[in-house]
Formats: sequence, structure tokens, C-alpha cells
Amino acid sequence: MSCLQILGTAGGRHEYAHFGQPGGSGNSSALLNNCILFDTGPTVFKALEMIQSERSVKEILMTHSHWDHFNTEVVYQLAELNPDLRVSASSVVLDQLDHRVRKRELKPGMTFETQSCRITALPANHAIADHPEEIPLHYLCETPQGTLLYALDGAWMTTLAKRIIEKHKLSVIVWDATCGSDDDWRMFEHNTPGMLILMRNALRELGVISSETRMLLSHLARFQLWDPESEKRIHSEGFEIAFDGMKVEF
Repeated sequence: MSCLQILGTAGGRHEYAHFGQPGGSGNSSALLNNCILFDTGPTVFKALEMIQSERSVKEILMTHSHWDHFNTEVVYQLAELNPDLRVSASSVVLDQLDHRVRKRELKPGMTFETQSCRITALPANHAIADHPEEIPLHYLCETPQGTLLYALDGAWMTTLAKRIIEKHKLSVIVWDATCGSDDDWRMFEHNTPGMLILMRNALRELGVISSETRMLLSHLARFQLWDPESEKRIHSEGFEIAFDGMKVEF
């Protein structure tokens, strides 16, 4: 059985002062099989400490260089505890890390093996103003028990990503759900409820997902546009609003 544990679900413009307290949320991040970590925002090390997993991380898969997903001090803290730790990311991310960390440069379409998983880097539709040359990444993770698509941050799905994903059957999807309203201007680099439903329908038609596929929504901007009505609508479509500490086995 594979296990994905959600470490944080908040979008970038979020108040993290109450992280670890009831109702508080941390930076969007997740831990696969207690050893593969997605992203290292400022609250991630504390989140790992809370579940006593800070010493078990062997591989970090970085999606992009925005501050709420990539904090160099968190990476160095983990590297000090885990000498064999490797960071897999785009060159823009890796260039910001020094010799204390082992690195694997990724480009869209690249595949590699780590921790009994086969990982494929996918291109994501998300703008990085400080590094316009950077291509953010999503990840397709094939485990012996099932396949995970980790897709934070980003909007829609690129043609290359679709061509890779359509060859698989997904057990779990973690989808960007920053926008709680279909007319949110952030739809150009984040998903709205309507966009998620359309992608769900297309992937279902392709045979990539089924009624058994768990579809989790993260990177939530609740304090802006996610409200009870938006959540009720998306739940009725078969999506699940992720929460900090959530565990999904597949």
C-alpha cells in the first residue's frame, strides 16, 4: 500500500501564523511513502517534525521557485539530517542551492527511478515573474501500488503533459484549486472549479481516471474566494478538499 500524506494546503497569499493550531494551514506540500517530499515551503520542516518524518526524506521533488514552495533553509535542514537526500528540480531551482545538497536537474518529459518509484516530470502552466525562463513542473509518480499525479501550482494541462498522462491510469490526483470562483483572474495560472470539472471529464473520457480515482484539491485560497457554496459545488462533482494531515492510501 502506498500512502500520500498532505503536509499543507494553503495558497501563497495566506496567513501562516496559526499553522499547527486548529484551523491553521501550512504551505502546500505532501509526503509520498514517508520518503519523497513535494516542495519545501517555510512551514514544511515543522510539518515533518509534527509527524516525526523529518529524518525519513530521501528525495525532494520541487515544483517551482515561488517562495511558498521553495525555501532553501528547509532544504538545508533536511539535508543535514539526511546525508543521502537529493533534490530533483529545474535548473532555476537548483542554481539557488549550494554544495550541501545533491542535485538532479529535470526538464519536462524526463523520467527517473527513486525510492521504488518511477517519476516523470511534466510541464506546468504557471508564471514565474522573477525567472521567466523557468518551466514549473508537475509530477507523475508510478508506485508498485498505483499512480499519483501531483499538480501544484498550475492551470489546465499542457499538451505534453496530456500525452504522457493518457498512457496511465491514475489512482490519486492532487490538483491546484487556488480559485474558488470561475471568474477569478488567477485562472490564467491556477484552476477554477469549472476548469477542474472539464479536465476531470476529459481524463475520464480518455480512460485515465475512473470512479475509484481520488481527486484531491490543494493550494486553496479560502480567505479570498473559497467559500461554503464553492466547496459544496466541488464536493458534489466528486472532488475532495484536502486538509493538513490528510492521509490517502492507494
